[in-house]
Amino acid sequence: MMLGAEQWEEWDHFHERQSRVDRVPIIQAVVFEPSAHRIDGRSGEEEITLYSRMGLSLNVSSTGLCLLVEEHPAVGEVWRVRIPSSTQGVQTPTLADVRWVRKIPFVGNSLMIVGLRFIL
Repeated sequence: MMLGAEQWEEWDHFHERQSRVDRVPIIQAVVFEPSAHRIDGRSGEEEITLYSRMGLSLNVSSTGLCLLVEEHPAVGEVWRVRIPSSTQGVQTPTLADVRWVRKIPFVGNSLMIVGLRFIL
């Protein structure tokens, strides 16, 4: 894989806004459901559809989660996330909003790292 030079700049410095104090590295499969919000053109009725996807967690904190995904969400989207617990087969569902999105800077790659904040 080759690095895409124009995409590397956002990874080439420390982001002061990002707190790293309580983050715990965890590599684990995470199921998430982005909401697809649609408005019917004829009736004007709103419809919200949930569809399951899979991502890979990179770290977790008391306030959020960092996921590696094959999605390109918009900042502000709300996802239903199923957080795996230490008990095998048990997942805790919660809502999280997309705070930031960064494309992995390799040519021909569609992977994104997404920062989610839990909505309590």
